[in-house]
Amino acid sequence: MIKPDQYQNFGKIVDAVQSSGFQLCQLKMSKFNQSTVGKFYGEHTEKPFYPTLSQFMTSDVCIGMELINMNGIQAWR
Repeated sequence: MIKPDQYQNFGKIVDAVQSSGFQLCQLKMSKFNQSTVGKFYGEHTEKPFYPTLSQFMTSDVCIGMELINMNGIQAWR
């Protein structure tokens, strides 16, 4: 996911993803609201940093990306 403070760097991020051997299959640009942030970050709702996280994630658009690669999770980490 490309978060609100980085979507202006979308081209550079996509270049880095592709040069790392990943295929970019799907993209979705979305704007979170309080409800969707709560669903996405549900495990953090009771933590002290959650209000700041929620405010940040609803501040502007995010871009979700579906990436494909053999052993993709391990390779991305």
